[in-house]
Amino acid sequence: MREDYIKLGYLENDIENELREFKCFTKKGNINETYSNNELLNLLSKYDCSNVRIGILVFYENVEETDNYYILGEAETDLLTLNKVTLEIQVLDYTNTDYVIYNCASNGENFMDALLLAANLFSNRIKDLNLAFNEYYTYEFVVACSSKAGGDKYLDFYKVLLGCDS
Repeated sequence: MREDYIKLGYLENDIENELREFKCFTKKGNINETYSNNELLNLLSKYDCSNVRIGILVFYENVEETDNYYILGEAETDLLTLNKVTLEIQVLDYTNTDYVIYNCASNGENFMDALLLAANLFSNRIKDLNLAFNEYYTYEFVVACSSKAGGDKYLDFYKVLLGCDS
């Protein structure tokens, strides 16, 4: 992947910063294993994913808990959450956590599958700049990601995440 960035004219320091966004590190010390039945929460409790960026998504170093949600990170400035009742991944308005901006996935496992596919699109765009401007190609990924996430209910989120105007 480093070679792809070099072809695009990135400077070495910029390449390092970009590649850092693909790495998560094992947490040190006591690991919270109270989430044993949820793979996404298990991942975020065992690994520091705060360096990871997937489009507009960033993860917190530690999962925060409220009465109704686990707060996993941010989508731009809003909150990326796991709903404790429905187990859906949702983006909540930062100023009004009763307002769901986007439904992202039916559960954490489906969300991880969809994000893996989304990350593939971002990687492909680095390898071939023409793909960055190909709406049809991007929309195919939007549909595939929303399918992995659990269906059409999640389509709008992946349009935003992948930058699709269609």
